Amino acid sequence: MSDNKEMVNHPDHYRGENGIEAIDAIRAAIGDVETLSFCQGNALKYLLRAKKKGKFLEDLQKAKWYIEYASNLYTIVKSKTSNQNSTDNHVYFE
Repeated sequence: MSDNKEMVNHPDHYRGENGIEAIDAIRAAIGDVETLSFCQGNALKYLLRAKKKGKFLEDLQKAKWYIEYASNLYTIVKSKTSNQNSTDNHVYFE
């Protein structure tokens, strides 16, 4: 299990030379709402390929990681948008 953890939770190969992790660079580049969609897509990708690569548990754990990241980000985004009194916030979340 420890080998899987290294491949799932912040693996070294997802960090640039500057130490910034890919998910953080993606979020900075495309924004929070778009990152939610990115995480949904990656979770689905790992679920769909889980049986095909011989690393079933690892791929399930990676899907879970993206779902948990998206869940935490959703809470942050929902909090920000609920304070803006915008009428189109529901488009992203409901």
